[in-house]
Amino acid sequence: MALILFRILLILVLAGSIAGIDGLLRGLDMPKQTDKKDLSDLTRRAPAPTPDDAPAPSEPHGGSAPEDEPAEPPAASNPVPEAQPDDGLGMTAQELSQAMAEGLVDVVDSRRRDQYVEGHIPNAFLIPAGELLAGGRPPALDILPKDRTIVVYCEGGDCEASHDVASLMLELGFQDVRIFERGFPAWEAAGLPVNQGEPLF
Repeated sequence: MALILFRILLILVLAGSIAGIDGLLRGLDMPKQTDKKDLSDLTRRAPAPTPDDAPAPSEPHGGSAPEDEPAEPPAASNPVPEAQPDDGLGMTAQELSQAMAEGLVDVVDSRRRDQYVEGHIPNAFLIPAGELLAGGRPPALDILPKDRTIVVYCEGGDCEASHDVASLMLELGFQDVRIFERGFPAWEAAGLPVNQGEPLF
């Protein structure tokens, strides 16, 4: 019986010692350890700071910051409108039209004859790429002056007709041959005049 009481007393003493040590540790106010997993969770869940939450800028030495200073507006984007797409020269369809009106360029349509008849840029000469590549000689080649700036167009995009005609015209001695990269669709999209019918030459 005495042995049982001794063991109970020993257990109570040990329990009291452990409780005392735990209380002592709690009294030290030690920071809680956060494992990496908990930290990443907190980072992931933390809301992004809003402008209202941002700290106010500190005042510079020797003066105070102006109150209610308007913020600079963000820089406006300036996309090229679809109605005025750039070509390989950086010209819009309107600029090409202006150059034509001022007599600075002659324009060549390199598409098929049926496409030209259906609709073309006014005063454009017809030099079909297929005819030229097959060894033919469209009459416009003998009318266009070789020292003038010539702008060749086709359907734009993946259309290679304007490139083929421009290369062959350069081989034939034309000095300044350029390509309106977006072609006839860009001209139509810009709302510029379109002619129909057979070519004059």
